Amino acid sequence: MKHPFTGEYIKMASAASEVQTSRLADKVFQTGDFVIFESAFTPAGMVSMIDEHSHNIPQDNAKVWLPQLRQLMDMFGEFRNSLEAFSAAFGQQTGAPAGYFDKFKSWEEVTLAVLILRKTGMIWNGQAWVR
Repeated sequence: MKHPFTGEYIKMASAASEVQTSRLADKVFQTGDFVIFESAFTPAGMVSMIDEHSHNIPQDNAKVWLPQLRQLMDMFGEFRNSLEAFSAAFGQQTGAPAGYFDKFKSWEEVTLAVLILRKTGMIWNGQAWVR
């Protein structure tokens, strides 16, 4: 199955340690999770989906978890928190530079950008999360 993520989102999620620690701490994933593994059997950077046979089993060679949109939204906490975060971000009440959100090309990219901005005050500069 082809994954639904842009290359930019993969870079952004890989660099978002605040997001990665939520699943990579114990390396246990759910059916349908997308993960990048590092092993002799997988090409570098290949995105794989966890299937029903390998969920809830530690995946020691997992290097990056790629949260889907619904999983990103859950990281805001209560639904109201996500609404407030988006409202503040798009209303430019967060300290992000003008036009910051215009460069993103997918819902995952913009949602991750709002989440990281809300949690850490950092923005994506195309290579890394910076203050």
